[in-house]
Amino acid sequence: MMISKLLSFFSFFLLPLISHASAIKYEGYDIKLNEKDLSIVLINSGDQVRECKIINWEVQYNHGMGDISLTSDNKGVLVYLTNKYLNSNEIISCKNGEVELHEINDPSSPGDIIIDINFKHKIYLSVSLEDAKSLSYTATVARLGSDKNLLSGPGFFDINDKPDPFYIGDNIYKGNISLDGNYVHPSTLDCSKESFPGVWDIKSNKKVIFPSTMSDEKIKNGCKKLFDGKETLEKLGGKLITPEEYD
Repeated sequence: MMISKLLSFFSFFLLPLISHASAIKYEGYDIKLNEKDLSIVLINSGDQVRECKIINWEVQYNHGMGDISLTSDNKGVLVYLTNKYLNSNEIISCKNGEVELHEINDPSSPGDIIIDINFKHKIYLSVSLEDAKSLSYTATVARLGSDKNLLSGPGFFDINDKPDPFYIGDNIYKGNISLDGNYVHPSTLDCSKESFPGVWDIKSNKKVIFPSTMSDEKIKNGCKKLFDGKETLEKLGGKLITPEEYD
């Protein structure tokens, strides 16, 4: 994706949506970037608020408006529009009142936005803006250090195919990688057949679906149990399908 596309998107769409620094919760702390100086992390324990200086903050990172997101494994805090992260434990310890932004070994396009990382299994999930007006994206699931997409199908980036993008909305960090590294959902966690792009099994490159005969509530609960690693797909009554089997 061209950088100009991202800047166009940011200028016309993100500025109205992100009006203040977002906050995350970790180990009982509320963590956010200081709105007056985004190079400072505020760590709120409830009794006191500590300040921790990001020593390698650069002026252009301010374009992210202080938006941050905790990775699904809780090990890192992604800083919007930098494709860098803060180590969660390093924030809390804040040695000598400082913390460092870490590089992500990601060779993808500069305009791609990393929205989750599974550090144990060395997998990242990124999205690439395809249409600024409709807020539609394609996703890439790859190993750290590689830009080769592990998944192919509707909603996933393919350099050799016409994009089939999906809508995200005002929260770009909806997507997650499961803790066991087996599943991913680039947007909403949804295992219904009609979901798009839905939940995918990374190893088999197939989409997870539950039969339409199940109630919406049962599909929702089963999908969450699967993604959380509490039950197997077989026990939950779901199955894997290829893009060719959608219809």
